[in-house]
Amino acid sequence: MKSVRSIRNMLVGVAVLGLSLGGASSSALASDVQDDGTSAVSSPMEAIKLTADNAIAYGYAVRTDSDGQQWAMDAGTPDGDFTHAVPIAEESGASTRDRVVGNCGSSWVYLSGKEGYRSVYTGYDIQPKFGLPVSHVWSVAVYSSIDFESFDFSGLPAWGAERWFETRFIDTQVIEGLPISTIAGGSVLTTGGLCVSGSPTDTITG
Repeated sequence: MKSVRSIRNMLVGVAVLGLSLGGASSSALASDVQDDGTSAVSSPMEAIKLTADNAIAYGYAVRTDSDGQQWAMDAGTPDGDFTHAVPIAEESGASTRDRVVGNCGSSWVYLSGKEGYRSVYTGYDIQPKFGLPVSHVWSVAVYSSIDFESFDFSGLPAWGAERWFETRFIDTQVIEGLPISTIAGGSVLTTGGLCVSGSPTDTITG
């Protein structure tokens, strides 16, 4: 059986996840009812300027080619490989992490199931006008009053797909009748720039 961590460690883990999501903290916009009757909480994703500083701050690698052009890409990309990279435009005086008006997509997360069969589902949709996903830095934390676990989904989405999603079985311990919650999100590097999640959350009763 998985060991139960302290409440203090759980809170620290949630705080760290919040930082890894780029500090985004918008409230959920809507709850969509899934086929199994479980509600998925969604939140907007906001476009921010793609600069070298922003790319690095949100977990991507920035590399320069032989012509002096800077590119943003997945942090695990081999040296010299610019296949799945997005060019970074020259600085135009915009401040780091400056948010622009309008949303570039939506992200979601939801919990379902009973003890021994619980799962977490997360994903995002990118608006076509904002380009296609190239890479993402994405995390999910699941926590209760007595336990905490996290998942790292960072990597390369299916090339050309505007929607990405993943499901994982969880074994977070919870006291019967008390809540178990999740927070998800991160950022997506697209051919149109950088899209940051609003950190959707969901809670069910254990």
